[in-house]
Amino acid sequence: DTKTKWTLCTYGERIEKFINPDKNNQWDEREICLTGEFKALFESEKCYIDYSNKDADLKKAICQQNDKQFFEKMLHLFKLTLQMRNSKSGTETDFMLSPVSDGRGEFFDSREYNGKEGVQGKKLPENADANGAYNIARKGLLLIKKIKESEEPKLTITNREWMQFAQNK
Repeated sequence: DTKTKWTLCTYGERIEKFINPDKNNQWDEREICLTGEFKALFESEKCYIDYSNKDADLKKAICQQNDKQFFEKMLHLFKLTLQMRNSKSGTETDFMLSPVSDGRGEFFDSREYNGKEGVQGKKLPENADANGAYNIARKGLLLIKKIKESEEPKLTITNREWMQFAQNK
């Protein structure tokens, strides 16, 4: 089957896109240190959460919060944590950074692995565009497989089908 439980980490920085009032409400970008931002959120006077106590129930402490701004900020930071593609408009900056570590505790960062070989000698993605194109091609292969295996194939790919295919290749 597929892996369904993941440990997400705030390793590294993400590029946040936002509307900047100082630039006539135009889109802008800035680098965000997620770990520092989460610490600042949890240490705020309104919503203090003792995240450093390993015995504390972080989930329970978060659920006990009742400040709307706390949850808006936390959700925004969580979305940035999940953001794998990071790019800056008009620059060469375009990298992938995984929030999930591998078995050695290392996080995939395309800036560090550019052109290197990964598991089983396979080349790792060099940038987000190349990775996107690669996975579109893999979905095409999955559709071809479905066509070959059935006289009346369903030409849709469910998330479950895709995860099984992607995780077993």
